[in-house]
Amino acid sequence: MKQVLLFFFTLALSLPLYAQYYAVDDTTTIYPSKGTVYANMFVGRKTSSGEVFVQDKYTAAHWKIKLGTLVLVTNVDNGKQVIVKVNDRCPKRGVIDLTRRAATAIGIKGMRKVTIQILPDRFFEQWEQQGDLDGFSDEPRDSVLAPAAKPYQTAKAPELKDKYKAPDKAKQNNVTAKSTTSDTTSKISDKAPTLYDLDLCTVKTQKQAEFEVSRLPILYREQVSIISCSDGQILVRLKLSQPYSKVQETQKSLLKTFPKSMPHKIKRK
Repeated sequence: MKQVLLFFFTLALSLPLYAQYYAVDDTTTIYPSKGTVYANMFVGRKTSSGEVFVQDKYTAAHWKIKLGTLVLVTNVDNGKQVIVKVNDRCPKRGVIDLTRRAATAIGIKGMRKVTIQILPDRFFEQWEQQGDLDGFSDEPRDSVLAPAAKPYQTAKAPELKDKYKAPDKAKQNNVTAKSTTSDTTSKISDKAPTLYDLDLCTVKTQKQAEFEVSRLPILYREQVSIISCSDGQILVRLKLSQPYSKVQETQKSLLKTFPKSMPHKIKRK
């Protein structure tokens, strides 16, 4: 009898947690799952949301996630990612059923291990534009920065050739006061940490820049700045505003895709 009561007590405790699983406002938790591909027999049928199912859209079916929710799906084997909108129900728990287009985008055939993560609504524009660069050729990229513009290169201060002349007492007091103020300001300024962004590459056209952005992990893409340079080149910069060590970690994680990336020191205002 005690075992039966203990079972129901444990079940009662787990119900509230179960109800919160895949909460729409939870955009940080990454859930392990399995990715599968929709069968063609469902083409033309209405989904649970009322939309007609087609294989050429970035949508998915899931047993629990709220309909209309955007989900980031990552193929564990190759790291490729795609954003899908949940518009249908899948009876199998622990599975997200992808359209053929979404599955192909991340290299899934049959069933593969994936992770899924709820995305906020601000990613709807990225979801809609995912197919715009399909098949775009990967043109050669230039180095990240022209030699004259490399970060961390600072001109040496010119040597003082004039001999020092001692000022009179009034001027000397004034100079001392200014020096003290300057030193105080300098110390306060030095306390602020030096922050960096990450320059990924330079390209020749806006279309190529957009293609390079599409190669980034999806959650980085809203941090990208595309900058027109004076020489006609276009610089793709990842706006991180982080200490150098943190930027180096990001650089290492993106090294295969952007082998010539380089940290960029942010100038203090």
